[in-house]
Amino acid sequence: MSATWQAFIATQTLDFAPQVLAENALYPLSHRFITIAGVDASKFLQGQLSCDIRLLNTSKAGLGSHNTPKGRMASSFRIMQTAADSYLLRLHASIIDSASALLKKYIVFSKAQLIVLEDMAGFGLHGPNAAAALKAHFAHLPTESFQQIVEQGITIICTDQSLQSYEIYAESSALISLWQQLANT
Repeated sequence: MSATWQAFIATQTLDFAPQVLAENALYPLSHRFITIAGVDASKFLQGQLSCDIRLLNTSKAGLGSHNTPKGRMASSFRIMQTAADSYLLRLHASIIDSASALLKKYIVFSKAQLIVLEDMAGFGLHGPNAAAALKAHFAHLPTESFQQIVEQGITIICTDQSLQSYEIYAESSALISLWQQLANT
């Protein structure tokens, strides 16, 4: 997680009052990001992960896990296809080092590379006014669960359509600007 994002969040007064998803909430995600790209990226990931990479595309995200050869889960993540040969994994910050090390063991045998993104961060937004708040800033929004869009360099994923729940990812500077705009609506 970037130092810029961490410093910004430290200056915010965060309201942890929403106890149910029916209430409006804007909250930082304690996650980090890995990108895997290259001509063998999808083949590599299909062989390493629990999810079916063939079901993902640039407008549909998914969830999955990476397991040890003995079947123990090493990490769980949200995964997005960002281009024909590029994927983005969102993992909890506490496991980013071990997860990337485990994936790096096997990526050397493929034409793909793994990069831990240092300047990418994310936040969540949900509640009855979430879609309206986002529509004020974006021409298009994902409208179905697991649908994703990328606009202005910002990735928006609808995590649950019925709850108007979204995750938003971007580089720190863009994320800070969007957070400030949404916090004032």
